[in-house]
Amino acid sequence: MQIKTILIVAMLCLAMSGIAIAPGTGEEEPAEDVCCWAKPCGTPVEQCDKETTFVLYNSEARIVKTLHGYVYVDMEFDTNGQGQEIITANDVRLSNWHTNYEPNTKVMPNDMDNLDVIETVYDAPISYVDVNDNGMYDLYDGVVYDLDDDGFVSVGDILQTDIAAVDVYSLEEFDAGEFVEAQGTYGNAWDRVNAAHPAKGMELFSIGNGVASELMKWVDADDSNDWSLDDKLYLIQPHCVVEEAAPVNETTVKVNNHFGAEGFDQCVTIGDTRVYIPEDDECIPECGTKVVQGDHDATYMLMQNLDAKLAFYSFGGETEWYVDMDADNFVSFGDIRLTEVSTHYGPNTKVKVCDEFDLGHDLTWSDQTLVRYVETDGLEGYTLGDAVYIDVADNDVVDAGDIRLVEVESFLPGFPNAFVYDAW
Repeated sequence: MQIKTILIVAMLCLAMSGIAIAPGTGEEEPAEDVCCWAKPCGTPVEQCDKETTFVLYNSEARIVKTLHGYVYVDMEFDTNGQGQEIITANDVRLSNWHTNYEPNTKVMPNDMDNLDVIETVYDAPISYVDVNDNGMYDLYDGVVYDLDDDGFVSVGDILQTDIAAVDVYSLEEFDAGEFVEAQGTYGNAWDRVNAAHPAKGMELFSIGNGVASELMKWVDADDSNDWSLDDKLYLIQPHCVVEEAAPVNETTVKVNNHFGAEGFDQCVTIGDTRVYIPEDDECIPECGTKVVQGDHDATYMLMQNLDAKLAFYSFGGETEWYVDMDADNFVSFGDIRLTEVSTHYGPNTKVKVCDEFDLGHDLTWSDQTLVRYVETDGLEGYTLGDAVYIDVADNDVVDAGDIRLVEVESFLPGFPNAFVYDAW
């Protein structure tokens, strides 16, 4: 079979998530997973359908406090007859209102706090506790509204998530993956901090520029084209750098962070925070939580890794293939094995710091166009049904020693059923 080239950068951007996280168990997948969805053509896509993507719309959200000390996400600017700014229907409560209404509820037209006067508009209160002390905002970090802008969790501040937001596992090379501490060790979502709160005094850092209108975006759950009762509200983990809050009537300048993360802030992705989810929503986890892998509202965006190189290590006539993720010409922490390594490690595994049997081996970069495909489905160009290989011999033909990157079906003359060959 003749094969055609896929550039290594394209392969890494479009396929590496499948290569790096495939189960690799050899067990047959459940029948229900063979197809992504089973609804017939001509039916509308609904929120809980498997193919649904949660696209985000920009908001004009502000974090505000009313005259009585209650905190809201004010979704639209409104005033009363005296020109005072007010809370209106579909604004979101971040704190309890007396004993009548809880946080993560929307103001309804007949609610007692509807039309309450706004006393304070907070400039940039959205912050995080750097739980794993790595100098960046990530999945583990708890989200806090720093209402007094003192840079610390202090009395009156509000927790948007648990601290830690999820169970914490080490990201350090020497103990990667080891359990560190449990979700909620220092407080829970919707806590209003008092003098005895366990998170009091923890240092806070701004998420992006901390401005609600930049960080809070909504999902048009009822397809009404405007913010309404059924819609959901998220706080994004920003992937574009916001230089500073915009002056009135000017647009905030955004600068891409050069990690290939375009599009991350336009749909719900892993690490985003749920600010408002309707109670008992049928397919979305409860509010005050972060989006994690496997959640229905997560969109799996792929980040480019332009440093990654297809590489190999040869010894005694054997050749082991890798993706050299940091392009350092050595087998190092985080590189990905594409073939078995002796009898010690299988393909589709990542190198860990304790993997002494290949860690530190010299790598030679190959021709970066050796990731190639066979035109198997009759459709022009690389498509879903095509088989993908590493063409080790660089001869544009599938032959002994090439590496399958996907499961392949092959039909031979005289045999009615396909032969199925596993990836790797």
